[in-house]
Amino acid sequence: MNMYIPRCTIAMNALRDRQIIEDFDEMIQEMSTREAFNQLARRYHRSVVAIKNTVNGKVHPSRAKPRP
Repeated sequence: MNMYIPRCTIAMNALRDRQIIEDFDEMIQEMSTREAFNQLARRYHRSVVAIKNTVNGKVHPSRAKPRP
């Protein structure tokens, strides 16, 4: 018997992205934009480009599989 266990990928990614933006807004009060991007990339295990795209609102379509 196979059991489907939802991972809520889309919701978890949206929550992560909101947290990245919130952290970025706080960090730029105390440091340069570049340093904030670098620190966030390390903290969230993402590339600097991915962090920049998140902060700048450049969102790509979800790669999550659609539910059957």
